[in-house]
Amino acid sequence: MLQFSHYVRPLVANAAAHLVVAGEANALRPYVLKACGAQRRPQQLAAELLGLRLARKIGLPAPWADAMAISGEAVQSSAPMRQLDVEGELHLTLEYLGGAGGAVIELPPAWLARRGCDAPLRTLLATFCSWLDVRPAPRPVHFRQSSPVSHSGNGNAGSRYRLAMVGFGGCLGAGSWKLRPLDPEQTPLQMDDAGASAEIMTCFAGLTVEQIARELEALPRQWLMNVAPAARTALPFDLLQRAQRLQLAEPARRRQPRL
Repeated sequence: MLQFSHYVRPLVANAAAHLVVAGEANALRPYVLKACGAQRRPQQLAAELLGLRLARKIGLPAPWADAMAISGEAVQSSAPMRQLDVEGELHLTLEYLGGAGGAVIELPPAWLARRGCDAPLRTLLATFCSWLDVRPAPRPVHFRQSSPVSHSGNGNAGSRYRLAMVGFGGCLGAGSWKLRPLDPEQTPLQMDDAGASAEIMTCFAGLTVEQIARELEALPRQWLMNVAPAARTALPFDLLQRAQRLQLAEPARRRQPRL
C-alpha cells in the first residue's frame, strides 16, 4: 500500500480528484487521489478499483491503481487536506499519467473511431462496459510518460505519447453493485471485424471465477461493508457468465443482415 507524503493541488480546477505525492521515502512520485467522502462512497471506490484491475487484466490501457492510507493526523496537519471532503483513512489512488512533467491531452470519445488501428480497442472497451455495467463509459486520453518509473508492466518508460482510458468510476452501475441484465440487442458492439472479435474472445477466454474472486478478495474490507455479502459472493460467477454470453452473442449479431 502506498504511503502518503503531501498534497500538491487539485487535478484540474474545481475537480473532485487531487494530485498528491506518495510512495517510499526514496521513491516519491505524483498520484491522483480520489478521497472517500460524501461525494464518493466506499462501495464506489471498491467498484472503481475492481474495474480498473479487471480492465488491465483483459488488456485495456487503464491506469494502475491501489488503496492509500492517509491518517487523520496527516489530514489535520495540511491546510489543503483539511478543505477536502475526507472520511476515514483509506482512499483510492491512481497512477498520474502526466508523470513529472508530461502533458495529458483529453480526447473526444469519437477519436477512437478515426483510426482503423483502434478498432480492436474500441470493441474491447464497448464489451468491457457491457460486461461490468459501466455507466458512463471511460474516455480516451493521450499522455507523455516522462517518469522513469512505470506501473504499466511493459517496461516502456520513454517520453512517447501513449493512449490510455480514464474515468472508471461508473463500474458496477456507478458503485451500486447491481448488474443490469444483458440485452443482446443493446450490447454496444461498434464494429464488424472478425479479427477484433477473435482478440476480444482471447482476452476474456482466460478469465476464471477464481481469478475474479481473487481480485474481489484483494479489495479493502472497509470499502465493502455496505455491499451485501450475497452480492459479493455471486459477483465472480455472474461476471463469468456475462463474459461467456458476450463472446457467444457477438458473432451471432455480426451475421445478421444490415438494414
